[in-house]
Amino acid sequence: MASIAEVLKTIQLSAYEYFADPIELKEEIYLHNRDQLVREVTRFAGLHSIYIANYQVYPGITKLDLIYVLLEQHDPKGIESGLIASSRKMLSDTSFFQFPRLYTEIMFRDIYQLSPPLTLQRLHGAEIRFNLLPGEERSFTWCAFLNDRLIVSPLNFFIPELIEGKLAVAETLRQLEATRDILLHFNRATQKKIPQWETFIAEITDLLQTWFKSGLGRYQRLKEMVRQAVAILLEVIESFCKHLTKEKLVFSQDKSKVSVPEDASKLLVVAQPVDYAASFFTENVKSIFFDQWQSGAALQKMIDTYRKTKEFYVYLPKELAVQLEQYAHGIDFHTKQVQKALVVKKWLGGLAFPNVIDARNRLISKQQEFLVRYKSLPAQSDIFQYPVDKPQRWDKFAPFLGDKLAVKRELERKQLQEKICAELVGVSG
Repeated sequence: MASIAEVLKTIQLSAYEYFADPIELKEEIYLHNRDQLVREVTRFAGLHSIYIANYQVYPGITKLDLIYVLLEQHDPKGIESGLIASSRKMLSDTSFFQFPRLYTEIMFRDIYQLSPPLTLQRLHGAEIRFNLLPGEERSFTWCAFLNDRLIVSPLNFFIPELIEGKLAVAETLRQLEATRDILLHFNRATQKKIPQWETFIAEITDLLQTWFKSGLGRYQRLKEMVRQAVAILLEVIESFCKHLTKEKLVFSQDKSKVSVPEDASKLLVVAQPVDYAASFFTENVKSIFFDQWQSGAALQKMIDTYRKTKEFYVYLPKELAVQLEQYAHGIDFHTKQVQKALVVKKWLGGLAFPNVIDARNRLISKQQEFLVRYKSLPAQSDIFQYPVDKPQRWDKFAPFLGDKLAVKRELERKQLQEKICAELVGVSG
């Protein structure tokens, strides 16, 4: 089978187009804008504190990952008309931050069980005492979060860029920043450091720090680092799967207890590549998990599929689908949605999940139920970083049965998906 390096050579072009450069933002202006945002939003009732979740901030490149922590007792309508409306207006006037994530005070105490940040910096309000897990459960949660990040990794962005030969510079830099964070999450989740990856972490950091001071050679460097990022992300996936297997975090099947939920069974799409284990499709994320996976062959499939369909599907090993399987057999509000988003061929039913997964599902369920109260929230990522268009809208997922309009939409979605999957079969064949 071809290696990653050999496959990458097949999409190497003689010339590349670079566009949408970042606009330099002096640090003093960035700090002024940040402080102005804090002064503006702290005027409104219901806000407990504000945190920044970025590992590092590079003014002009980084978009601030802000977290608004709300008081337990607050008025949702007041939050919408005040805090959310004001943030939306400021976001339309400037591009230095992305729309903040919302948590209640109690929910935020458990953030290290939901989407554990590499670091947190408090900008406003009282310090919060976090609920921390014991060592073994903490490692498991870190692995669960890294699993989530790999499903929506920058591969989804980098590979189409390289094929088309067009690099959106500002966003490419942010995706490299996300790649750096994934490598840091890998270090934390596995307690391992790979020397080659540590060097790449340093190179990304240097590129981000010196971008506005560098000459035209920075574009060539950017392209080469994107190619290197693709190779390293595939290596991370491979290494992480080995870690999951070694630590027995990939659970074996008990075929005697396999149970396909009725709603999900009606949504099975059989026109998939014959060796697939599961698939996870949302509006912006299209992941297919395979029984037999090799990094070079997977990269070649991703390239071939994109060239044929102009849609990007990320091909992943089946080990990474375990997380989705677990959520599909979890509980409450969140589970009902993910179960209908997960179209599977082989269900891993009857698994004995660690208590930490059940606890994480419960927290996720509570957080999602909290978010659906706010009808005016702009498009943002949910707790798993899977892009969703407003948390209260699940049109892109399989709808609840009985909703006539939703059933019509689902029929249209299935017809489109069957067409795409038929094309995928041709590509894989």
